[in-house]
Amino acid sequence: MVEDNLVKRGEATALAEEADARVVEKLSKGDAERVAQRERRKEREKEEANPRENVDLFNQSQQEEAGSIRSALAELEGQPPSTKDEIHAAKGTFENLRLRVLEMEKKAASASYFLSAYDVRATSDLAKDLKAKIDGVQRGVLPRKAFTFRRRRVMRERNAADGAQAARTKAKSSVQEGGAGAAGENASAQVAVEARGMKVEAREGGVVVIA
Repeated sequence: MVEDNLVKRGEATALAEEADARVVEKLSKGDAERVAQRERRKEREKEEANPRENVDLFNQSQQEEAGSIRSALAELEGQPPSTKDEIHAAKGTFENLRLRVLEMEKKAASASYFLSAYDVRATSDLAKDLKAKIDGVQRGVLPRKAFTFRRRRVMRERNAADGAQAARTKAKSSVQEGGAGAAGENASAQVAVEARGMKVEAREGGVVVIA
């Protein structure tokens, strides 16, 4: 009996110690996790307080966005739009890409207070390069704009030719009307001379009296 009690008591003590150990382990893990969280929070605060880290993150985000824009342009170059719907969609894509570059410039302006002169110049050059790339690809895959310019030029030249032809026609009519008026005057003079018993002969430029 006594021995059984001792055994049971020993088992109970072992179980209690094991339970205590698990509790201590959980508390230790919780403490370690809280310590890790505090360290991560401190690290983030340190990065946010350090302008150099901000510049690195800013430049990284700018380069990633630029890479995404270049990929979109490469896709348009690889598969140029051919149908009316595709051309319309491509125009929207180009407009969206320009807005993305504009957003990059806005972010650069907001970050200018901690950017160095070199970083400011680099972001400005990056935006200019992207704008030029967008314009170049658009001219390459959407040539209809140039066709529209040629068509407008042809229309202007055609209108000018029509105007010149109308002016020549009007001038010719005026000359004919003037000639008809002169012929009428000559006929009247011929009648008046013949009424006085003189012979007349109508010639170009007027009436000649033959006595």
